[in-house]
Amino acid sequence: MVAMEPHAFSGCYDSSVPKIIEFVAKELFGDLKEEKKIAAIISKTPEAAKTVSFSILENLSSLVSKSVVCDLLTKIFVMFSTSKATFESVEKLRKAVKAVQEGLIKNKELEK
Repeated sequence: MVAMEPHAFSGCYDSSVPKIIEFVAKELFGDLKEEKKIAAIISKTPEAAKTVSFSILENLSSLVSKSVVCDLLTKIFVMFSTSKATFESVEKLRKAVKAVQEGLIKNKELEK
């Protein structure tokens, strides 16, 4: 996504939002994060536990159209609400919303 930014325009990822959010939610609140934790313990490498979802959310939010913003946030909250409520998951939700906020600040369509 970052590599394509110079060629990207507002709304270009709108149709991909559901699939991207599904991936992000699995990493933050689902099995994907658990698999990374196990891999990190086994291999003792910090990269294995790195969460890329926050930067994905920020980049995605900077390029979505106005009509998709509410949908994007709703999907994140729905995925969170179906996960196990722990301090860690609440903290991830906070960081996810912050990443979306930072992306929306950069979103040129919202300046209009």
